[in-house]
Amino acid sequence: MTFMSYLRFYLNFIIFLFMGLSALFIVFQPIPEIRLEDLSLVSFYRYGILLVLFTLGIIFIVLRKVLLTQYKNEESKFWNFIYFPHLKEEIRLLLYTWNDTFMGNCCVRLLDFIILKNNRIFYLIIHFILFNIIPFIQSLFLINFVFFCGELKYALYLLPISFLTWCLSFIDYYFNTFITQSGNYIRAVLYVELDPSIKKNTNQTNIITCNISDLRCKLTDYAIQEGFTEHDLSDLATKWLQLNHISIDFERYLKRVSYFKYLNLALRMLCWSGIIYKCISPA
Repeated sequence: MTFMSYLRFYLNFIIFLFMGLSALFIVFQPIPEIRLEDLSLVSFYRYGILLVLFTLGIIFIVLRKVLLTQYKNEESKFWNFIYFPHLKEEIRLLLYTWNDTFMGNCCVRLLDFIILKNNRIFYLIIHFILFNIIPFIQSLFLINFVFFCGELKYALYLLPISFLTWCLSFIDYYFNTFITQSGNYIRAVLYVELDPSIKKNTNQTNIITCNISDLRCKLTDYAIQEGFTEHDLSDLATKWLQLNHISIDFERYLKRVSYFKYLNLALRMLCWSGIIYKCISPA
């Protein structure tokens, strides 16, 4: 596992190095007109490797889901070994060394900002633009380049922004983990029940809409060990409700944009396939 951690970290470093150098090159050097027939043989091999890797990744995920469904009662050490540690998890562990001095304070302030519904919507809109719309626009430029005799430079112009969003994705992962761990902690120190009359008012998604007055809260044994008293109940109940609202909205958002990510991946693979076909097809 330590060796896998070492490899994953340096894979991040290699991606950072190549994307960073490419972004700097595009910023400081004019991009020539590049059409599909102008691509070098090295570029064709690169896109071919990407296509193979992503195809194997999709097969891997499908097999994992099938096997876990078939043997859901058995713990698979093999899958845990393959998936641990994640690329982003490696960087999160490094950033966590600054949690008490910098990262934690930033996450708390951002969490306080998105507590308000309107602020949360604004945050998710910016998130959607950075991590979904920009890659989608780049995919459209690639489609124009591969299938409509367009120029590659329009897609390359977005590479510095793609590099920025790739870097921000680690911060986004850290913040999402912070929200999850905060929610787990608040649920560990606070036992919450709803008023019996509220339990019947659920919607089709089994989500209950309630106010702070509808909650019946008490401290757990773990909370007492942590030093909380009855005077903290009101603040803890407020945090419990706020974190649940945030978690539900984030879960809904991620579920909806996942389809958009699949579409974007399909467009990329279609472009890579078109490039490979152009390379191997007779003139």
